[in-house]
Amino acid sequence: YGGQNMIRARKNQNLAAGFSPFRQYYFSFDVDMKYVKTRKKWIKYVLYPLNFIHIPFPTVEFNKKGINFHPLYF
Repeated sequence: YGGQNMIRARKNQNLAAGFSPFRQYYFSFDVDMKYVKTRKKWIKYVLYPLNFIHIPFPTVEFNKKGINFHPLYF
């Protein structure tokens, strides 16, 4: 979920300031490394810090202007 041109709290304030605000919705994959099954304890120690790093995946964005595809999106 995101927003574009949302500088002020209310839509009419943004319009008065010269901005055209709109919402954005994103759909993408998310990998959670803590659910990777392994018997080796050291692999879990290696995978745990990877949960803090977000891996970019292809993303579909929906907004009032249409649908956009991003090959890699952070």
